[in-house]
This record gives sequence, C-alpha cells and structure tokens, in this order.
Amino acid sequence: MKLVLLLAALPVLALSCADGFNTWLDGRCFRMNYYASAPYVTAFDQCARDNTRLPAINSQEENDQFFSALKQQNAFIDFSFWLSLTCDGSKFVWADGTEAEYTNFAANYTCTKSSMDRRYYVDTDRLWIEADQQSFYYAVNVIVCEALQRSSSPCDTYDALDATDTCYKLQKDEMSWKQAEETCNESGGHLAVIHNEIFNDFILKTAEVANLHDGVHIGIKRDDESSNYTWADGSDIDYNNFAPGFPIDDNGPCVAMQTGFIPGEWMNTDCYFTRLPFVCTKPAYSVTSQQPSGCPVKKQYAPGDEIFSPSYPLPPGVGGCQYLLLERDQNKRVAIEIDFFESNSCCDSLTIYDGLFGSNILQTITGYLSKPVTIRATSNAMRLVWNAKSGAHVRGFHAKMSTLSCGYGFDTWLDGRCFLVIDFSSAPYDTAFDRCARDDARLPAIRSHEENEQIFAALKKINAFADFSFWLSLSCDGSKFVWADGTEAEYTNFAANYTCTESSKDRLYYVDNHRLWQEAEEDFTLIYYYAVNYIVCEGLHRSSSPCDTYNLRDSTDTCYKLMRDGMTWMQAEEMCNESGGHLAVIHDQTLNDFIVQTADAANLLDRLHIGMKRDDKSGNFTWVDGSVIDYNDFVPGFPKDYNGPCVTMQTGFMPGMWMNTDCYYTRLPYVCTKNTYLTSIPQPAGCPVKTQYAPGDEAVVEIDFFESNSCCDSLTIYDGLAGSNILQTITGYLSKPVTIRGVSNAMRLVWNATSGTNVRGFHAKMSTLSCADGNETWLDGRCFRIFYPISVGYGTALDQCEGDNSRLPAIKNQQENEQIISALKKYNAFADFSFWLSLTCDGSKFVWADVIEAEYTNFAANCTCSKISKGHRYYIDKDGRWYGADGHSFDYPVNSVVCERLGFKQDLSIDNV
Repeated sequence: MKLVLLLAALPVLALSCADGFNTWLDGRCFRMNYYASAPYVTAFDQCARDNTRLPAINSQEENDQFFSALKQQNAFIDFSFWLSLTCDGSKFVWADGTEAEYTNFAANYTCTKSSMDRRYYVDTDRLWIEADQQSFYYAVNVIVCEALQRSSSPCDTYDALDATDTCYKLQKDEMSWKQAEETCNESGGHLAVIHNEIFNDFILKTAEVANLHDGVHIGIKRDDESSNYTWADGSDIDYNNFAPGFPIDDNGPCVAMQTGFIPGEWMNTDCYFTRLPFVCTKPAYSVTSQQPSGCPVKKQYAPGDEIFSPSYPLPPGVGGCQYLLLERDQNKRVAIEIDFFESNSCCDSLTIYDGLFGSNILQTITGYLSKPVTIRATSNAMRLVWNAKSGAHVRGFHAKMSTLSCGYGFDTWLDGRCFLVIDFSSAPYDTAFDRCARDDARLPAIRSHEENEQIFAALKKINAFADFSFWLSLSCDGSKFVWADGTEAEYTNFAANYTCTESSKDRLYYVDNHRLWQEAEEDFTLIYYYAVNYIVCEGLHRSSSPCDTYNLRDSTDTCYKLMRDGMTWMQAEEMCNESGGHLAVIHDQTLNDFIVQTADAANLLDRLHIGMKRDDKSGNFTWVDGSVIDYNDFVPGFPKDYNGPCVTMQTGFMPGMWMNTDCYYTRLPYVCTKNTYLTSIPQPAGCPVKTQYAPGDEAVVEIDFFESNSCCDSLTIYDGLAGSNILQTITGYLSKPVTIRGVSNAMRLVWNATSGTNVRGFHAKMSTLSCADGNETWLDGRCFRIFYPISVGYGTALDQCEGDNSRLPAIKNQQENEQIISALKKYNAFADFSFWLSLTCDGSKFVWADVIEAEYTNFAANCTCSKISKGHRYYIDKDGRWYGADGHSFDYPVNSVVCERLGFKQDLSIDNV
C-alpha cells in the first residue's frame, strides 16, 4: 500500500484538530453542538469536559468569519452561542486571561463592578448580549467550543508508540467487533494490527493500566471462503498468539485479546454480539517536502502526479489557483484522491468541477478533513479551483489523480479487463447472454482460483452485503470445458467432482453465492429462470481509439455514434452528454452526407435527431455545443415557426435535409458526435500573473482519468489528515471526468494497488472561474440567475435557460433545497417562489440534467420513479416541496424561472495540474 500523506513538520503551525473539531478561522479548531436552549453552565461544562473552552472573538473580521463558518454547518439556522468573556470589574477579559480589546455589544456597554457576575453571548444578529444570572438558562441555541491546542504529533489524535511508526488509540467504549472496526476506520485506522510480540505486550499493558481486564478486540478475522485469517489492513500475518486450542471453528470468525485470564493470548469469537473495548492502530504520517509559494509551475498533471496547494504544508496565504486535470482520451473517467485537506471554513475552499468548463460541481471542500477522500468524475476531465481569502495558520491540500479506458458503464476489475454488472432479481441465461451481446460483450471467463476470488472481491465493492450469483461463458464440447473465445478452461471450481462428457454437452454453468460453479441443465426451466441474481458482462476489448466507445470518422478529428433507440430530442441530447458528446453537430456537407449514409446502412429510413435548436429569446438556431452555424441543409420552406424549436434530419424522403419539430414528444434514433482528444497547448513556466482572486471566483479540481483493477487496486480520498471519514473511494474505471467537493481544509489520499497490472492509474487538473454577467453565486459557489416575476410552463423555462447557456437547477440535498429558497428570498422577502427543476424520471430512478442520479428528493407526497412516470417533469412549489407534472401539465405556470449556469467566465490565469 502506498500512503500519500500531506503533512509536514511546521515551525509554527501545529498539525491537526482533534476528532470532531474543525478549522474555522485563523487555523483555530472549533466544534459546534446543536441545543434547543443551552444554559451557560451546560455550555461551559461541555467544553471543559473535552479540555476546550468557550470561544474568544478578537476583531470584527473574526466576528464575521465566525458566522461564515457557522453558516457552512447550516445555512438556514440563526445561530447564537456563549462566549468565554467575563468582566473583572474594570475591563473585559477572555478565559485565557487576556484583555478583550474588541467587543461588539448591541448597546454602549462597559465593564463595571455591577457587571462582574454577568456572562455574554452572541445573538443571531451577530451582536453581543449581556446575560444576568436569571437569563443564563435560555439564551443560546448552539454550543461552540474552541480547542486549547492542536496536535503536533505525526499520529494526529492517536498516541505514538515510541521509536516506531505506529500510532494507537485505546477506546474504552464497548462495541461489537464490526462496530469497533468501523469506528477505527472513521479516524483512518483499523482494529489493532500486530506483527510482533513487543507490540502485543504493549497493547496488553495499555489495557491493564486502563483497568480493562475482560479482553479487547483486535484486527484479525477469518475469511469465510478461504478459512484463512487476515489482518483488517490487508497486511501479511507474520505473527500470531492464539491460545492453545484456538481458533475454534464454531466460535466465530473475529478475534479478541485476553487481558485478564491468560493475558495477551488471542481467542476467536463472534463479530456482531460480543461487546468489548478495543484498540485502533494506523501508521504515523510521513512528512512531505515544502512546496513553492504561489500556484504550481506545473500546469498539467499525468496519472500518478501529486497536486498541492501553494506553500504546502505551510499556510497558503490569500490567493487562488486553478488546476486542470485532463485525460487524453475524452471518454475516460477521472478520479482524484485527496489525502489531506485543511483550510479555514470561514474563508477558504477547494471546489472540484466535472469537466474543464461548466458549473457541475462534484464537491466543494472546506475546513478540515479527518481522512482521505476519493472523488470520481463522470468524464475525462476535472477542474479544481482553490480560493483562499484567509489561508492563515492552515496547510492547504494534497491530492493525486488517475484514468481508465473501459467503455461507458464498464469498469476494470482484474488484470485490466473490463466488466459490467447489472442487478437482476432473476436472470435466465438467454437474458444474460443477450444483455451482454447488446454491449458488444460476453459472459465472463474465470481462469484461475485467484481470478475467482478477485471477481467476488470486485463485486463486493459494488454491494458488500449482496450474495452474488451469475452466469459464465463456459460450455462443454463433449470432452473438455471451453470458454466463449474458444480457449480451453484449464481451471474450474465446481462444487462437486464434475467433468465434461458427451452427456453434458447441452449444459450451461453459473457461479453461486458461495463462489462455487454449478451446472444448469438446458431443459430445467426453474434453474434457468432462478439461478442468478446478477448479470456480469466482460468487454471483448478495451478501446485504443481516440474516440473510445465512439467510432472515428476517417481522416478527421470527429467521433460519432449512431443510437437506434427512439428518444425525444431532449432525451437524446442528455444521452449524448452522458458519454461526453452532443447530438450531431454538422459544419459541412461531407459530414451531413456521412450521417445519411450511416443511417441508410443501418436501415434507419425515417429521420434522426441532430444537435440544432432554436433559441426562444433570439429566435436564432444554434448548435448544442455552442459552435458557429456555418452550414445548414433545411428543406425549402423550413424551419417553420409553428413546428417546434428542435431539428431532425430526413433519412428516407429527401435524405440529408433538415426539418424542425418538437423537443419533447417525437421519438427518433439519433447520432452523437464529439471531437477526438487533442493535446492541450503547453502553458508558460512559472506562476500565473494573477495571484489573487476577487470574491465570486471559484476554484475547481477535475479528475480526468482513473483506471485500476477494482478487485485489487483503489484510490481512497479521506476527509482530513487523520481518521476514516472517506469522501470517496475510486476503483475500477471511470468513463468521464469527475469533480469533487471537499467538506473541510484537509484531505488524505491512499493509493493501494495489490495488482496494478495492465491499467494506467490516475490523473487530475484545476482552474479558477467566476459567474457570468447577470449570474450570482447562490450555494456551493454555483452560478444562478432568476427571471421574476414570470409565469411559464416547462418548455419555456427550459428554453429561457438554454438561451442563457444555462439549465434548470439541480438540488442535491435538504440543505441546498433550503439554501436556494433563502437565496430567492433576497430578491423579494415577501414573495412565494415556484420554479421548474431539471429533474426527470428515466423509468427506474430520478436523474438530473447532468445524468447524475438524484439521491435526494423533497416531494410533497410519496413519489417514486417508475415506467409510468418516465418523462415527467418536476417543479418546486411555494411551500418548498416538489411536485410532478406529466406531459399534459408541462404548461403548469410557475411564477419564476431559475437557471443554473453551465459555464463560467474564465479567468486568463488557468493552472494545469
């Protein structure tokens, strides 16, 4: 395992906040707890319990930064909290004894002998209020505690074992083995991993000193399939201390250390019921060398390259940088793993965008991340924007990037091979075979016991709790087993001693949920229909084309893909976007004729959707990729004003000529196009001329490429320097770039490759962007524009946004739902707003216009996505709840149009990573 740790020995700056704390301002660590009504004594005692104190605020800037940081926790709460301020009879003092030279009282308030018994709190309007003894019990709604110091240990909040690189933490709370391991994971560790007697004795003595005499959980567990014991971190077992007669088969697969009776010896037990204290361990952080100040000289980064904030790990200071993460193949997905992130959540952030342009934010990270996080792009590019308005007494960030090359929907599992998994409640063989063939794939071949284990390891990463069974491409030719590619199956894993004979020539085979292979007779209908619960397809080849899953048009830089499924114009454009393209953009008769010939060869002799659409505001037709219209082939008399704004190409009658039609009802095949990947222009050496950015600028990171074997290789991005709060774990193959948002000011990346064969790893990029004129940043740095008051149906709202290079908004969580309403209230505090969303139902799940699944909804009723509601559209009503509109009610009038900007006004100083 390779652990990339974004940490250094700092001359002034200590290392990290304790668990549960975050850097809010000036590198200081704070924690907030919600309380309906917190008296002073409760707040004081809660802070003192953790060796912390109520906060001190030393300037107007800090007062404002405090509320900015609190708003990062919840943008819709009006916060009030106690201060550590007291009056000594002549002057105000803080809990550390220093005089309070700054105050912000609502009235002209001074410290006198009569106010010596008073306490003080900050009210919701940011003004300070006196509380006498009678009002100590109802003043505030949150408790804010400030840590007295930050850890300077390479073990962060763990303890360091002298003269070793091992960190440990004794947890006295009793938990099951499973819960204990999850708790260790949250802080970046595992249950104790023990490789020698010295450390075994150390854990025993530590438990005895803490008066824990009934045993502690340690991190060893038996694998149910192999029956071998393994350490939780995957390291080799080179030491064990089982009690004589142990492990006992019937005792359970998890292990505890005795700390009273037969001290230090191990016994196996169950994983879910026995509750014990436990010890977590992890390796100490290694130190990276200091990075140069200013934005990096390096402008573009290759897979495996590291990405740093300015001066890392010293404070970055005020300023902004942009990183562009780009994979050469436009259809490959990018993932980024952020090992370390630490910023002031009041003022500093790293925003990760999906793609080189646009406003599709994957994640915005601010404050402190306690463990690495992995973020995946949906395409081959990613953009990172680092925006530091404080940058004081924090260390910034460190990250890493990679790319993959499987086709869309496929992932690399083992030895660089590409697989697709489809959840199926009961899949007969014919269904599985046909489903794979549709994607130019076949049922899988398994050629060794190692591959058999790896394929289940990869499946478990998709769903750790599912029992998988799936069909194989195996058959019997009467004398030997063969795979679909004609090669002999030299390895099998049948449950019984099974051989290939003449009598088994008609049999087919599947892998059951115990990883054993089973025979299914052709005429045994029940087996065919109920044997497997997943379909696994293996891609026949990996693309080496600059068009990846598209086709390359000879002697051009144009990639194309003919799609036979009938869809509306809007659905077709969304499907093209999903693979990094657009509906066909045509700039000359040669390509126009080529598309006609391609459709003719496929026997599509009616019409095709192409990527032209009329803008309702200007009345002009535009290409969906924004390029100039320098060629058209409309039928004489077209376009017709009343025919609709979207354009189709005739492929039967009057072949190659164009007609305009509606965008939402006419279902046709279509052609997607995109350009081949072109290498970027080399950027000048040295830091960008622009080193500081004004409010409104956004910093973004974009992961262009990620490719690994998901059985065995992964990049994990943790939130913070320590801990196990995983932002994302990336494994396998990403088919398009991904943008990642952070949640604090630190991140840690862990690249772990136990295979690493026939794959390329990963790569990433960063930029600084700002909202276009007329747009404002509302939430998470995203750019919005409101047209109000206006009463429109869905189609008009959609066209209004598209004419502004925008789309209807996406809302990803309850916080965003409230934030967008709050932002609207700034336009008119007394208006009740309603507006359309970019949400649709694809027949099985809700999706946004960027084709990302909507994991959050806020419907007024129990609304689900089914085939019946496919194609419905949705809006937010005045109550903030969501409502559906079918095709007959698309003209339901909302009272405003909200558009989210797709692109930003780009700053000239773009930094490649």
